[in-house]
Amino acid sequence: MADSKFSGDPTEPLSQVRLLSALRSGDAASIHPFLAEISKDRRTSGEGEVDTGAAALHLAVRCATPETVALLLSHRAISPNGVHPPGSGTTPLHLAASLGRADIVNLLLEQENIDDSLVDAHGKTCRDVARNKEIIRIIDDSRSFLNANYRSLLHSYILSPLSEPPSPALISLLESPRIKAVDLSYLDNDSGTSLLHEAARRKDLRLIELAVRAGADVFVRNRRGKTAQETAGKDDRVKVFLRQFANHDKTLIPSTAPLTEPPALKGYLNKYTNVAKGYNTRWFVLKNGVLSYFRHQEDETVASRGSISMRNAVLKVMEKTRFEISTRGQHNSVQKWYMKANHPVEAHRWTEALSKSIEWFKNEPVGGSTDEMDRRKSIESDSNNSRVSVQSSSNPVPPSLRVRKASRSAKSISISYSNTPVDGSPNLSLLQEPPEVLRSEQSQGEGDEEDTSSNDSDSQTPPHENFELHGNATIAQMELTAQLLSKLLSSEAGQQGPSDSRAGLKQSFGVVQDMISEYTQMVRERDAWWQKHLKKEKQTLHFWEESLMTVVKEGENLEKELKARSRKRGSRVFGAGSSVSVDGGSRRRPSVLRSTPQPLSSPGLETARPARLTPPNEESVPTPVAAVAEQVAEPQTATSAAAPPVAAAPSGAAAPTPSPLPTTGFRSPTRSATSDTITPVASTSHSLESAIDDSETEVDSEDEFFDAIDANNIPNLVVPEGLTSPISASIVLKKQARAPYAGYEQLRARLTLSAEDRPNTSLWSVLKHSIGKDLTKISLPVSFNEPTSMLQRMAEDMEFSECLDVAATDPDPLRRLAFVAAFGMSNYSSTLGRIAKPFNPMLSETFEYVRLDRKYRYVSEQVSHHPPISACWAESPLWHYYGEVDAQNKFLGKSFEIRPTGIAHADLLLPEEKAPNHYPKATGKGEEGKVIEHYSWKKVTTNISGFIFGSPTIDHYGDMVVTNHRTGDQCILTFKPRGWRAKDAYEISGQVITAAGEVAYEIAGRWNVQLIARKVGAGHGQLHPDLNVSEPNSPSAQPEYIMLWKNSEKPAESPFNLTPFAITLNHCPLDTLKPYLCPTDCRLRVDQRAFELGQFEEANGLKIAQEERQRAIRKAREEGKMAPHQPRWFMAETEVDTGDRVWSPLRAPDNGVEYWAEREKAYLQGGNVPWKNVDNIFIEEPAFIRELMERSY
Repeated sequence: MADSKFSGDPTEPLSQVRLLSALRSGDAASIHPFLAEISKDRRTSGEGEVDTGAAALHLAVRCATPETVALLLSHRAISPNGVHPPGSGTTPLHLAASLGRADIVNLLLEQENIDDSLVDAHGKTCRDVARNKEIIRIIDDSRSFLNANYRSLLHSYILSPLSEPPSPALISLLESPRIKAVDLSYLDNDSGTSLLHEAARRKDLRLIELAVRAGADVFVRNRRGKTAQETAGKDDRVKVFLRQFANHDKTLIPSTAPLTEPPALKGYLNKYTNVAKGYNTRWFVLKNGVLSYFRHQEDETVASRGSISMRNAVLKVMEKTRFEISTRGQHNSVQKWYMKANHPVEAHRWTEALSKSIEWFKNEPVGGSTDEMDRRKSIESDSNNSRVSVQSSSNPVPPSLRVRKASRSAKSISISYSNTPVDGSPNLSLLQEPPEVLRSEQSQGEGDEEDTSSNDSDSQTPPHENFELHGNATIAQMELTAQLLSKLLSSEAGQQGPSDSRAGLKQSFGVVQDMISEYTQMVRERDAWWQKHLKKEKQTLHFWEESLMTVVKEGENLEKELKARSRKRGSRVFGAGSSVSVDGGSRRRPSVLRSTPQPLSSPGLETARPARLTPPNEESVPTPVAAVAEQVAEPQTATSAAAPPVAAAPSGAAAPTPSPLPTTGFRSPTRSATSDTITPVASTSHSLESAIDDSETEVDSEDEFFDAIDANNIPNLVVPEGLTSPISASIVLKKQARAPYAGYEQLRARLTLSAEDRPNTSLWSVLKHSIGKDLTKISLPVSFNEPTSMLQRMAEDMEFSECLDVAATDPDPLRRLAFVAAFGMSNYSSTLGRIAKPFNPMLSETFEYVRLDRKYRYVSEQVSHHPPISACWAESPLWHYYGEVDAQNKFLGKSFEIRPTGIAHADLLLPEEKAPNHYPKATGKGEEGKVIEHYSWKKVTTNISGFIFGSPTIDHYGDMVVTNHRTGDQCILTFKPRGWRAKDAYEISGQVITAAGEVAYEIAGRWNVQLIARKVGAGHGQLHPDLNVSEPNSPSAQPEYIMLWKNSEKPAESPFNLTPFAITLNHCPLDTLKPYLCPTDCRLRVDQRAFELGQFEEANGLKIAQEERQRAIRKAREEGKMAPHQPRWFMAETEVDTGDRVWSPLRAPDNGVEYWAEREKAYLQGGNVPWKNVDNIFIEEPAFIRELMERSY
């Protein structure tokens, strides 16, 4: 034993086996002989030999109790920072953190010389390899306490007399290895100075040296912006001393360690303002890839005065102390900062951090982050490096015992045999992650599950608290036994000690057998405990599901009953021109007493209204037509006076017949025309019967204001001409410009599928286990989909592009803002009844859409998978529309909730001579002589409820704030949540507010019908649903109401409730469109196409195959076999006006959009050609899809 070492000696494994037995027993008398041997080995060992103390401490951390580990740490020959195996960099703190031993981590952090900043061979600290959040919290709490202690000592030092030296506690802390975790640049709250400033003021050179060597920043500034050198006064010794440290700054040494996160840096720099003010000192913060600056350090928590994203930044070093950083934003605008440091080292520190941050984002996949390395690195695997390499001998080494990982059920231990490694040393791994560990990982962040329904005396925690410790000890015992066996087999005949080794091996095998038997028994008992609690949890879950279904059903019944009673109790039950019998008499609505105008009979003005089911218990009061007709007032007349670009309808003249729409170009299949005249005429019995029928089906679903809108009964209504005929129709495209897009000339009006005959599947059965989860991470069968992609659903924003046309040609900036806001809300009209889920787009999937009649083209791309982000760009001679879809989705049990976080933008292209001089000029292809008026907004929250029992309801609520970034005006549209009464459904109210805060226009409407605006002061009373707007017109009346938007007709029997516009999106003619599409276009996606063709079972199989292909591509990228993903057609930039991220389309050399340049190139080459830098992301198209498409087109 005297000559025993932990390496080189044949009996070394036997010594380790005996040490392990002593450590497991916890007997101090058995451990002390080993400690004495460790002291002797430390005195006689040379460099390069194994640290026996570190090896013993590591073994104790794995297998022993905290008391035993404390016993080893109390020995002077054992360091708490000892590394084992040699060269691995693994300290006891690394090992304890990776094993999740919180008690040992706490014990080690209490040691005087512990250093928690050490990194292992992989560059990881103990915090980086921590097994769970509890370990991370322990380390963070320890560091927080250390910082609090430092701040208290600094405050006491500052308050002490100048002649008094620093306290021994402060000196001890600065000399401690853990000082690296302390922020030595901290400024005292009262004095605003740092430790370095105070030491310089007191001319304490020793303290200055200690602070700088401990990591204090020589360039730190106090609250007044002064460095330590500037506060030293006239003492040249202190200044020279600090200058020497500045010239030897450690940041000048280049670091070869790979970056694991974007660099972070804070400090003062001088920023150039202008010629008059020159350079001003500002506080700069580089964090998370964004460089921001503030006037003072205290302003950091308030708001920055400017920021630059490193993703698109360019750094240019000008001189030793000066550099500039710039970024190019939207519309080629450039943001450039000129900065200057006080010292070349300080400038070098900033330029290094900025350049590394720029490099980080260039190498990082957009929308994602590099995969985090395994936080629980197996320390046991590193021990293979220290095992003795055994030369091959004449006697073959028997198969080594390899114990596989236990399954998650932890019911048994499987042992298999494998061949011995080439070097002859056994390779064992036993239950690296015991079931308890797996359970703790699964429940991490979710809290410990407790059985609150049990009233018996069962423990609330699994039995055998030392289960994991016993598993670690079993692993160690197996490893040492294998090493002992290898030594014995490789020893030469006649060598001393083989009998001891044989006896030790036999004893070790007996211990292993006992430990495995005990471990197996523990597993059985713990498994029984988990099975019992799992059964209770299932019972609780089943009870919860039944209760939830009962509550939902009762809620729906109460809602129906409340609606029925509210209609009976004093509510407006009948429409215009109706009367209700009360106590044998007749009671009429006030508006009926004055007049009963009839809607225009023009088919272009008929608007499809969504049908509403009447509850079974709802009563309807029959009203004779004749009784109503007797009380109809005299008819009124109205005239039309045209004035471009809108047509007004004052009263007092005969109205001309509405002119038909232009026949040139393609029109939406069922888009109805909106007349520019409103002509009330005498009511007929037929119209009265129609009004009564409507009132019986709607029954208080609308109030008087919206009834007047629906009946075109608003006096002095202004209907913009652009809403009835496209303004862009006057723009003529050249034949060669139309040719590549011939596939869009005749768009389909219906789907091949005539009806929804999808297989019936219970949605609740799929979703009941997904409450609280992100919708994008819930896998649903294809039967819950609709035959569109999310990119196509996103393109439905363009259905009412005429609102942007009208906005771009209106001379009034406030009305332009109102029409842009109407465009922003118009896409919600397509969501009515659309509760099916679109297909999730693949990463890099694209979609293009062109409307030759409306002179715009649209392209979108899936630029990120997790989180899912889609970017789009639409361009017209009159405007640009662009933005991203990035929503936070959750299933809440009774409903889905979708909260969009992406920002939408619109640029109106105004004639330069008609716009203010400060408007930026448009720089796109063919946009000469135009300037840009920029708008932005965020969409509102969407909620889908009632789907559990097959009566889904979709609702939108919240404020949509549309901002004109050139004038500062805002339009706020409030989507009111659906209430108990049907009259509250779909309602919108809003205001147009000037930059001075004055309300200029009032807005009201419903997102499923239309939107009306009225100038403040032009009418009587407030514009709200209960307002009576049917008063007679006077001959001198001026236009009062403006039609901002009117919904198109939606066919009632359309499959999947698709709108006519949505039906055109997946249209793909085989000859004129398909050959020229980008290979990533979602029209070419086979699972979606099979679904549209009614092949639902095949679509589900193709969807699974498509998802597998995407996973294979992602895995190849993670393994470095493929280049990291980069969006092909878009680039992320920082929008100048909002400061937020915006996805700009990549530009071709002629400053046109690169996608359309490649699209037209594919047309010129005849189609079916590879596209530049575009990968094939879809699976191959099956033959049956080609056959079905040939029959359909």
